Amino acid sequence: MSSYVVRRFIGQLLTLLVCSNEKFGPQIQKHVKELVGHELNSHIYPILFDRCKAFVDKFFDASGQVISTLFSLHSTFSGREQAALNRLLLGHYHLTRGCLLNM
Repeated sequence: MSSYVVRRFIGQLLTLLVCSNEKFGPQIQKHVKELVGHELNSHIYPILFDRCKAFVDKFFDASGQVISTLFSLHSTFSGREQAALNRLLLGHYHLTRGCLLNM
């Protein structure tokens, strides 16, 4: 049951990457990118990648073509998802590199 809750939370978190609220949207997106990039436990990474894939899959039809009505949302999500995952991977790289340098 706790795996379901984590999957649901990560899915909702990713949905916030495309929050379009005029007043708070940019702040929410920034904090979500930071949260994904710096605060997630590495045990959650497989769930994060699975949820990212599920989110992106919604932008394509059965033949693999981009659903044109969702193109703008797809572009927005993809760019923000890429930034968040980049932070996550760079943070993990620097953490691992620091551990190796201290050996």
